[in-house]
Amino acid sequence: MEGKNQMTAIEVVEKIQKQADESSNGVRFVTELAIGEAARQGDVYIIRVEDNHPRGEMLSHSQLAQGNTIGSRHLAMHPAKCFQGTTLPPNVTAGTFLGPVVVSQQRFEVNHPEHSTISLPAGTYQSLNQMDAATLDRVRD
Repeated sequence: MEGKNQMTAIEVVEKIQKQADESSNGVRFVTELAIGEAARQGDVYIIRVEDNHPRGEMLSHSQLAQGNTIGSRHLAMHPAKCFQGTTLPPNVTAGTFLGPVVVSQQRFEVNHPEHSTISLPAGTYQSLNQMDAATLDRVRD
């Protein structure tokens, strides 16, 4: 027997779908991210690191995931600059898929056609790609 505050399974599914639809169209505004904390957009993790975190040469692109599919279009937007990732952040498991280092002196956004935009504060970030524990391969959106 259903009580006044109980929802049917259909109502629960509809509520979850509505929340997903609303969140996928908005901007997730991160007010602060301490060193070692991460934001996630799909299969990409963006970890705040020290400003002197090792990095390679500046890249000619701003894509944080490898590939040429729509699912790999995680883009660090202007004024952010991307550099080749060379070193995993502390406390990250060896073998994790390393993406570019993102550096911005101002707030910037990470955009993707299928996920909410993330607005991040100025700083240095190491991007990582999620790994499938069963195959030890990079997860792809």
